This record gives sequence, C-alpha cells and structure tokens, in this order.
Amino acid sequence: MLNESALREFDVEDPYQIKIRLPGGYAKVVGIVRDFNFRFLHNYIEPIAIVYLPRQGSYVNIKISGSNQLRILKQIDEVWQDLAPGFPFSYQFLDSSLAGLYKEDEQMGQAILYFSLIAIAIAVLGIFSLSFLIAIPISWYSMSKWLE
Repeated sequence: MLNESALREFDVEDPYQIKIRLPGGYAKVVGIVRDFNFRFLHNYIEPIAIVYLPRQGSYVNIKISGSNQLRILKQIDEVWQDLAPGFPFSYQFLDSSLAGLYKEDEQMGQAILYFSLIAIAIAVLGIFSLSFLIAIPISWYSMSKWLE
C-alpha cells in the first residue's frame, strides 16, 4: 500500500500498475491510504510504502474503543497465542507512546516559560532603576530649592 504522498511522488496515472522492488522479488500496489504521521509530528508527512512481509513482521497496530479494554486485550492475546505461539504478547497504547516522544517538548516549553519570566522580571527592574536614576537628581534639586 502507498500513502498519498508516495502516489504524488510516483506521478503515474494508474498506481496499481506500479511494482516495487524488494529483496527477493517485487511487490504490487494493492491500495492507497490517506497521509498520516508515522514520525514526529514536527516532520512533514513523507512518502511511505506499507509492505506485507509475513516472515519479518513483529508489530501489529489495532484500534480499540475506550470501553472494555481489558476484555478486548484478553481476546487479542488469545488470538495472538493461536497465530504466534511461543512469542509473548505485549502491547503499548499510542497515547502513552506519544506522550513519551513529546515529553522533551513539554520540558522545553517549561524552560522557555521560566526564562521568559526571569527576562520580564529583569526588564521591569531595569525600568524601575531607570526611573530611579532620573528621579534622584530631580528630587535632590527640588528638595534643595525648597529647603533654601
């Protein structure tokens, strides 16, 4: 399967006539999928070919609803044990994986916030000290004239 970006890259009229060379043979295009991010969300969407290699697969992506997750995971585990006995079933939720990827971005945002607050505080102190430098000679002159 190709994504829409790869389809634009190949620039052919009939994408189902494309043959992609792989180690050990060729693969034909059987479908087109919409563009999706498969890397960091900071990157633009790149062309991708999704290839089925039955002897080299180690991950399966499954979309499940928010309710009855434990029951569904148990059913998936049973099917997994039927299809791949001897290989342990382990899973990760996409939201927790993405949270790990973008934890550094959140920390950078926090650091920028704190340094911005420090910079604003220094700027405010600078403005007050500038008023103070102007106010001292004026007040000294005014007080000396008043006391005369």
